[in-house]
Amino acid sequence: MLSITTYIKEVLKGGAIQPNGPVPQGMFGYDPTIPKYTYNLTKAKELLQAVAKDYGFSPDNPITIKLYYNTGNAAREKSCLLLASAINNLNVGIKLEVVSLAWPQYLAMLRAKKLPIFFLGWAPDYIDPDDYLVPFLHSEKGTFPIRTSYKNPEVDRLVDLQSQELDEAKRFQIISQIQRLVYEDVPYLWTDQPVGIHFERTWLSGWYYNPAFAGNYYATISKPKSATNPDVIYVETIGEPDYVDPAVDYETAGGEVLQNVYETLFWFNGSSATEVVPWLAESYSVSSDGLSYTIHLRKGIYFQDGTPFNATAVQYSLERAVIIADPDGPAWMLGPIKGAEALMEKIWAGNATQDDVDAWKAQKPIEILDTYTVRINLDRPYAPLPKVLAFTVASIVSPSYVEAHGGVQIGKHNEWMDKNAEAGTGPYVLESWTPGVITLRRNPNYWGGPNGNIHPQVERVIIKEVDDPNTRLTDLLSGQADMAYIIRDMWPQLIDMNKWYANQTVVVLDQYKNDIRAVGPLPTFDIDFLGFNFNY
Repeated sequence: MLSITTYIKEVLKGGAIQPNGPVPQGMFGYDPTIPKYTYNLTKAKELLQAVAKDYGFSPDNPITIKLYYNTGNAAREKSCLLLASAINNLNVGIKLEVVSLAWPQYLAMLRAKKLPIFFLGWAPDYIDPDDYLVPFLHSEKGTFPIRTSYKNPEVDRLVDLQSQELDEAKRFQIISQIQRLVYEDVPYLWTDQPVGIHFERTWLSGWYYNPAFAGNYYATISKPKSATNPDVIYVETIGEPDYVDPAVDYETAGGEVLQNVYETLFWFNGSSATEVVPWLAESYSVSSDGLSYTIHLRKGIYFQDGTPFNATAVQYSLERAVIIADPDGPAWMLGPIKGAEALMEKIWAGNATQDDVDAWKAQKPIEILDTYTVRINLDRPYAPLPKVLAFTVASIVSPSYVEAHGGVQIGKHNEWMDKNAEAGTGPYVLESWTPGVITLRRNPNYWGGPNGNIHPQVERVIIKEVDDPNTRLTDLLSGQADMAYIIRDMWPQLIDMNKWYANQTVVVLDQYKNDIRAVGPLPTFDIDFLGFNFNY
């Protein structure tokens, strides 16, 4: 009913690929043999006529179904209008009415199960198919099935099973089986997996893309002395952090700062989003029952305040995130750790005490085996754990720094940590944060990463929030910005759109090719979709 090809080309300027299910292309669990939904108006008319007849509707006695999108999202608006036009022109007794709602009202209606059909998107937290399968498909735990009443007991069983299967090949087969069942159920129409293009000045080198990253990783980027302002990378983008405390920040602007200042036990291997490797960890092993991860840590690493990195810091950092337990933050991801979910539920209910925290710690959820060895114990086997530990919520912070600036309180933010980030092991330090401007300063004592080859070259990174897309484009072209977020509608001003539409080849226009580099297509792990409410 909706031509995905037309939508992607005309509305998204070719900036997307068509998904075949909830697991995006490029992520572990993606199965290219899963079919995609096809565009066939003849078949659509035949099926809709049969449904209309069964329920007593006809062109003279039609039913009107409302299709919702959030106000201000032009792409979703156009998509909804395309779908409504296609169905209404079939004249089968079923009509679609497109309705926009302001975001707060939209969310309230969704949570109240009052949206018959809705257009929405999903961006992952930890980079694992579990973070799609559960929210999209699990009838008891899923963000969307709880609100649409989609339920398939076999899908529920398999979604639970895949998260506990530690054999990767077996887990892939389970995930593939889930997606084939969902293809037949059609709880969603997967509309697009957006792809982007990165624009930068040609004098930069060393930037690389990983869809698992929250923005740019600056430690590998260099800038020659002949460039404008060679000691600073100037970035113009949209938005700024909510917080810069990894225990509570839960959005990408803050995530970009965190991944440059802090580090995690595991992280992604270069541009690979499927290969998570030990980072602050050196090696690890998993018990035969899948309930314990023994992690050996690297030695000789220091936090930016001079405190040594060790097992105490790991235990402190993970426990800290659970004890703060911001209900709007990312700490829920640590729920599989032994006793953590039960403690966080008490904290969220507002009745947790220090005795509860002490009792949780007594269960030994995170054990210190020696100065450089920790063991993380779980309530259940959980295959995605290394990827959860690669997310910023599992960043390791300096215990002495945190304790010197307010410490940890049950269920409460640390106001100093919310605004200051000087307690990591990463290649940069947050030098300042004023409204709309983040300044990162190079960490001269950075340890070099797992292979010892990461040595930040540029002294400072200045990230500016510039809301006007025309200003961002102008500053990139003039050299005032080294990188800039360029919206899709402005791509034709920089690249050859004929080549882009033909096969997503990125070719900078001749007049700019000496100054501007465009890198793409860059698939994201976002998924846009139409959801169907089974209550109607």
